[in-house]
Amino acid sequence: MARVDRLSAVQVRTLREGRHADGDGLYLLVKGPEAAYWVLRYVHGGRMREMGLGPARGRRAVKLAEAREKAAALFRMHRHGIDPLEARAAEAAAHKQAAGAPPRAHSAPASSRAAGSARRNRPGKIPIGMLNGRPAAAA
Repeated sequence: MARVDRLSAVQVRTLREGRHADGDGLYLLVKGPEAAYWVLRYVHGGRMREMGLGPARGRRAVKLAEAREKAAALFRMHRHGIDPLEARAAEAAAHKQAAGAPPRAHSAPASSRAAGSARRNRPGKIPIGMLNGRPAAAA
């Protein structure tokens, strides 16, 4: 595997849009001046997986050293055969269940168009172009 030059703290603050490798599966994903995120990429079960580790810029930024520590710990889990994304989901479900919330069943609409339609046609909402139950042009 080719050695990747590690990122510096200055680069984390100043790099422009794109995906920038730090090494060992850790990437800085920059989407804009304030939108930069740490991502861990790995292959599990023959599938490429990406796991967010937090923002790299802004008020709640995860520092470079912290991102490297998190990535190293998660990659160790991966080497032992545990999928870090599945482990995170199981941990979140356990916390929800401990808090007394019922487990969430997936009830997502079949398509995003159906989701938009469901939002627009809620009771109490007047569809655009309608006035008093009649088309606006006729009113």
